[in-house]
Amino acid sequence: MPLVPTVPTYVGIRQRLGAQGPGRDCLLVCCLDWRLGRSETAKREYRGSALYADFGDSPVIMKNHRKYGWLILLCLPLYMGQACVSVSGDPDPEPEPADVPEPPPAFVLVQFLNESAYGVDIELYASATPITNPATELFVPGNRITGLGEFGTDIIRPDSAGSVEVRCTWAAAIGTLGGRFVDTEGQEIGRGRQRVASMGIGYECEDIITLRFRADGDEFTTDILFE
Repeated sequence: MPLVPTVPTYVGIRQRLGAQGPGRDCLLVCCLDWRLGRSETAKREYRGSALYADFGDSPVIMKNHRKYGWLILLCLPLYMGQACVSVSGDPDPEPEPADVPEPPPAFVLVQFLNESAYGVDIELYASATPITNPATELFVPGNRITGLGEFGTDIIRPDSAGSVEVRCTWAAAIGTLGGRFVDTEGQEIGRGRQRVASMGIGYECEDIITLRFRADGDEFTTDILFE
């Protein structure tokens, strides 16, 4: 198959070669000479292209194609390899990357067990960032997890259990102030002990944390377990 690139091919070659230079001009002359010297149609196409402003009716291109046609054998391997054959018009745009679905969110499961005869307000908190001072960085109103327990009151009924999922991105630290043990009138009877854990120390993403609340007479205890 003969080398017969079209004028859009020359435009594509010019764009790929980039800056002005003898290498670029050499290749354009070679390609134009090879094509335009053999086709009146190609000459008309050339005169309507952007390259005409650069080369015009160059005698090298329009008349002496037989004299300079052999330069194709030198220019093409040096500068573009198979460019005059394989390049067609503007270079193909790079394909857009395929959409990759985001992985589903991961959670830490927090379970709470009330093994006492009282209701317990579990006072659960979680922080999205690591903490060094629980009092000022964890146990603040914006970090409290609410809507748990009986009718969303945060009160866990006696001898009952519940759970909540906390996104791992919001579970850098999890803790309870200890839990408020209350009677049937909602009056505080006692408090458990404050418990705090941090991701990477007590638990990892997708682990299970269990808060266990117990009462024995006047002694109220809160335990934190990991699995």
